[in-house]
Amino acid sequence: MAALPVAPLDPVATRPDPLVLRRRLGALLIDSIIIGVVAALLSVYFPVIHLRVAQPGAVGGSLQLTLNRDGPDLIPRISFGAAFYFLYFALFEMLLGTTLGKMTMRLCVVTHTGERVGWPAALVRNLARPIDAAGAYALGGFVTLMSRHRMRIGDHVAGTLVVDASSVRESARWQPARGYRWRAGALIILFFVVTCTASYFIPPPMRYAPNEALYPTNMFVGSSLPPNVRRIDGVRITSGAYQPGNATYHVDFHLRVGAHLQRRICHYTFGVRWVSPLGGWTEDNFFGGCGVSPHT
Repeated sequence: MAALPVAPLDPVATRPDPLVLRRRLGALLIDSIIIGVVAALLSVYFPVIHLRVAQPGAVGGSLQLTLNRDGPDLIPRISFGAAFYFLYFALFEMLLGTTLGKMTMRLCVVTHTGERVGWPAALVRNLARPIDAAGAYALGGFVTLMSRHRMRIGDHVAGTLVVDASSVRESARWQPARGYRWRAGALIILFFVVTCTASYFIPPPMRYAPNEALYPTNMFVGSSLPPNVRRIDGVRITSGAYQPGNATYHVDFHLRVGAHLQRRICHYTFGVRWVSPLGGWTEDNFFGGCGVSPHT
């Protein structure tokens, strides 16, 4: 008698594990911590120097310089953060069928038929992630709880499931190669070394931010300006001497002071230096001032 064919293991049929949902939350927490650590590392290593002339008026103002690690360039940083967040989940699920968090919690992403998720489904699943993440994942969590097979919005759109890795065929889940822990550790160290080296050789850019609200804890340079400043013109920032680990900037601008708009020419020189792999860039020197222009 011929042997009966064995049907492939259906991840939906093995879904009733009550711990899967809790493990998904744990995996999301682990992935979020990993992304947060990487983002914090990049913000320390690649800060932006912002120049602002604060509160000009009858009582005078101040020239403020900040080495910003968390507040400036909001739109570019949000765009970069969103792109990194998307690529982290999409690439890991596309290549391995899981993420570091899901791998830790023994979960994987599969299709309804129990196959490893492909790149179209991984992309669609994570393009919908911002919708799921609305309200600190309140929307995605509600849809997941109401779904029979605990599928968030991205799963519904992409036709995917998050299941216990042991409940699907071996071809659908990531199989660790021998020594993968050492390789993963080596990749983490390599990322740190490459990022640290790039930071050492790439000085932070300086930008003029006249309308930016600066945080007092970030301000490390302040210089008083004359009273009765009516207008600030011609702000120009140029790079001076540079060598790896040290950089100098020159700031030139004109002030219009008093009722007759007397012109003052201001010139400042500002330096930064790279202190350590943990500290990144910090201030080094700052000097300059304003003089009366012969041509008012």
